[in-house]
Amino acid sequence: MTFKAKLLIIQGGVLSTLLAMLLVAHLYITLEYQTFLYANIQNEITHKQQSIQSTLSFAQDNIRINNELYRQIHQRAIEYYHEQENIQEPDLETLKNKLQNEFLNLRSNNFDVFLINRNKVIFDGTLKKDIGYDLSGFDATNKIIEETFSDNEIHISDMVSQDLLSADYKAYSYAKINDDWVLELSFIDTSTSQVFDILKSKVINENYETDMKTAIYCIYSKDNRYFYFQNGQAIKDKDKQQIYDEAPKFLYGEHKNNNIMKAFFTNQSVTFEDKNLGVYKFYNNLFIEGDFKSDCHDLVVEYNVSLANRNSLLKIIQTILFTVTFISLLMLLVVRLFVIKQLLKPLELIKNSILSRELIPTNKLNNSSENELFEISEAYNLVYQNLHNQLHENAKLLYVDSLTKIGNRKAFDERFESLLAKFEDIEQTFSIILFDIDNFKQVNDSYGHSVGDNVLIFLSEQVNNLVRHQDGRLVDNFYRVGGEEFVILLADTELEEAVRVANRVRCTVAEYFQDWETGVITVSMGVAEVTEGDTYESMYKRADSLLYTAKHNGKNQVCS
Repeated sequence: MTFKAKLLIIQGGVLSTLLAMLLVAHLYITLEYQTFLYANIQNEITHKQQSIQSTLSFAQDNIRINNELYRQIHQRAIEYYHEQENIQEPDLETLKNKLQNEFLNLRSNNFDVFLINRNKVIFDGTLKKDIGYDLSGFDATNKIIEETFSDNEIHISDMVSQDLLSADYKAYSYAKINDDWVLELSFIDTSTSQVFDILKSKVINENYETDMKTAIYCIYSKDNRYFYFQNGQAIKDKDKQQIYDEAPKFLYGEHKNNNIMKAFFTNQSVTFEDKNLGVYKFYNNLFIEGDFKSDCHDLVVEYNVSLANRNSLLKIIQTILFTVTFISLLMLLVVRLFVIKQLLKPLELIKNSILSRELIPTNKLNNSSENELFEISEAYNLVYQNLHNQLHENAKLLYVDSLTKIGNRKAFDERFESLLAKFEDIEQTFSIILFDIDNFKQVNDSYGHSVGDNVLIFLSEQVNNLVRHQDGRLVDNFYRVGGEEFVILLADTELEEAVRVANRVRCTVAEYFQDWETGVITVSMGVAEVTEGDTYESMYKRADSLLYTAKHNGKNQVCS
């Protein structure tokens, strides 16, 4: 082993040791820092949870206080309803105006009046866009309407619901006015809205680190399926049925990797880290009891923490760690570059050239008298060049007819299979011209095989010169496939054009040999174009059959 090789091994060992130490230190610091980071995030989340929970408890107290007022208003609504002249076609707008005049707080708090039939469908109301809305699918609403039809009591919904169209928080009261109708009042609960506004401005957007964002999602159910919407987010340009139809829905216990529904169904906290985006997410079910436990089953809070800023300290530590090892690595790199330039790079160049079966580019090597690699490369190149030239000549002979110097049967077979495969792949057509010399046996019998060989040689030269250029393109697909039998392959050529080429060949042969001692030499030709389903055998057989027809019909002609 040379000194340079030993030096390379030592340098590699030192480099590996330094890198291993760096990796271990980096892993240890990263793990310790992440443990501290996630513990800190959990403390912040716990604090926010407590703030949100206490704020919601305050909202629940407001709902209990308001429920008695809503009951009084609804009692007066029933009285006003029965005072109308035509209770079968009630004037709900007048009813609403009377209530607003009597209860002054209703003038600033918007509210609406609706009539609901036994199918739980709103068929009349002061808010026209809700007419026709089917409430039967909502479990809690369906239950309270059923209870209302079964007695003469006024029922107050035990929850404040978020209207998805306006994002307002609404309370509802119900009372039966006849066997088929229920009167519903919907109140915009401004006190609850104010609570949620406070929750949004002072709790949700209160960031201990400016990179924590929080959102609250309300979980609903309809038709035994659960879905959710973000709290306080209005949805415009859609009606309620369309909103429901487009919302992703889940069977009970099914969450499909949806972290919001997973937290709701399992009643457990869910954590998720997206390392690509550098985001840490935490989902927690607020376990709402009592006044919010109806259409909105529970509230799930999403805490979204960007880790970019919080990882800044870790990045500083990592920078210091990398800087400490930089000088040592730099020195090792200088040694490595020297060894690569003087030994490894030339060896790699020689190895790649040999594996690629190419000459070694000695101009890239140091050609000093003491450079053994240069001398070995020169000797290799000399042997390689001689061997390459001999192999090239031998390879050419495998595909060349020894007498006529045109392509032989092997060359034809491979070229034919290539054209056939191209036709099957992209439907590029091609044609074949199969021909042989008329009465060639008589030429051999009468004038001897030497004259016959000359006929084959000169005919091949004439035809080869003719077919090598068709319409300005190189053809070079002329083969001797038998004693006096020849084939011309025409790529991307239809039958009509191939027949034209065949007649030119036939006329050229007859004209060239008209003054020979053998008399006029002619050829008979069969021309075929590839068709769907053709094989080597079928197409060759078709051209051979056409050649036989040309012979049978008097020779010196083309059949297609």
